[in-house]
Amino acid sequence: GGAPGGEVRGGFAPGDQVVLLLPTAGPFLGVSDAVRDGVRAAAGVDDAQSRPKLVTLDSGTPQRVTAILGQALEGGATHVIGPIEKPAVDALAASGGLKVPTLALNEGTSAGTPAANLYQFALSPETDAIEVANKAKALGFTRALMLYPDDGAGKRRAEAFRGHWDRLGGTLAGEATFKPGAPAAPVQA
Repeated sequence: GGAPGGEVRGGFAPGDQVVLLLPTAGPFLGVSDAVRDGVRAAAGVDDAQSRPKLVTLDSGTPQRVTAILGQALEGGATHVIGPIEKPAVDALAASGGLKVPTLALNEGTSAGTPAANLYQFALSPETDAIEVANKAKALGFTRALMLYPDDGAGKRRAEAFRGHWDRLGGTLAGEATFKPGAPAAPVQA
């Protein structure tokens, strides 16, 4: 597939440099590798003249991420993808205006207006819960029973579902939690 005429283009100009600001260790390493592979594959569709230069930098700690981004800009970065960690996204959001478009691969936690040129992209668990409520409503359901993990992420998902389901006019018939990793117990209706 592709664009009309069969040509797929990345939209970069000759000389563009994309910096991947990603962790090189820790719990997000698998995500970093997948992002890096995807960006390399996407860059490969452009002809050699318009293919951007790709540079990967360790996003470091939240306290250092703005300094690392500054180094990337000094090195000629025209676009930045990353960071992934929420505290690092928060640090960039609070940094003032960014000189180049920066696509953070997570959402920050602050409610304020983020820095200019900072775009935040995340498929959060809360978004998933809202989509489940939308799908259930679209299928004609009006009552729901919610079972969710008894941890921070589970509670955030449950709160998002509960609030959105209520706004959609649905009724929550009941809810219960379970301990992640605990042996399964029978569910009684």
